[in-house]
Amino acid sequence: MKRRQIAFSIGLMGLLLLSPSMSYADASFTDPVIEKVQSINKLVEQHLWEQASQASGTIKQVFHKNKWKYQLLGDEAEYEQLEREIDKLSAAVHEKDSTQSKIIVAAILSILEHIYSF
Repeated sequence: MKRRQIAFSIGLMGLLLLSPSMSYADASFTDPVIEKVQSINKLVEQHLWEQASQASGTIKQVFHKNKWKYQLLGDEAEYEQLEREIDKLSAAVHEKDSTQSKIIVAAILSILEHIYSF
């Protein structure tokens, strides 16, 4: 009986060690900020600035609604940087700067990837 428990424990630990960590790219995982950022990126690529501006306004609300998750999963520097980048994205969209918007989108996605990689 004790051997079974030990074998089960070792097998379970091995399974956990070999399983990939959760990433924002996982098909079964969705984050509302990631969805909004990707939506804004598509709107910017299509030069739909008015819609992108509206979406950049709502992304701040979505971020604040989910901020507790980022505080639990990431460190203070990460979620504060995320908030600054979201503010920069809103400004870049308002200025209709597609190049800067794309750079900021990439930065936001990178920060979120760091937050969710554990």
